[in-house]
Amino acid sequence: MYHQIDVGASIKKEKLVFERETSLFSFIDKFSRFFLNTIFISAFPFISIMTLIDNIKNNNSFILTFLSTIISIVISFYILFSLAASSKLKRIIGISGSKNRTIIKNIKLESNWEIQRHNQEITVFKKKWTWTSTNWGRQLFIIYDGKDILINCTTFGKYDAKSPFHWFSSRKIEKQFQRKFQKYIRLKH
Repeated sequence: MYHQIDVGASIKKEKLVFERETSLFSFIDKFSRFFLNTIFISAFPFISIMTLIDNIKNNNSFILTFLSTIISIVISFYILFSLAASSKLKRIIGISGSKNRTIIKNIKLESNWEIQRHNQEITVFKKKWTWTSTNWGRQLFIIYDGKDILINCTTFGKYDAKSPFHWFSSRKIEKQFQRKFQKYIRLKH
């Protein structure tokens, strides 16, 4: 699935801005995702804290409960951070718009990504899905801003929700792409 990107707003904010419909259905979709994410992120720390308080009140051993509370809070903060930071664009200094597009096409030829969209403003690569994939889709967005490019790798879960569990692997893909891009620039100059 291709996600429409508002290129002008994305360049201005230096984060991916998805074009959404302004209909009632879109509002309900955003609200339900926010509601489910809030419940998902806060459920385990809430349950752990309540269990910890109960153990303290009843003078039970609370070392294991305290440890699980700390772990659940750390995991919740990680999920919150990865959801908040998953749309950030990374700026890479390039040569020129046309040369950058040529370099990106060459990089595509040596990888197992397929071009989903390619024009003067944006290129979107899509990772080919396999039976061993741990996600429901991964896209690499490349936005052209003058001589620079802005990149973001986003991994999606079921129903096109951004997956917070693939944050590290998405940043790794961005770094690999940046190294390949800079390698091609050094070869051209």
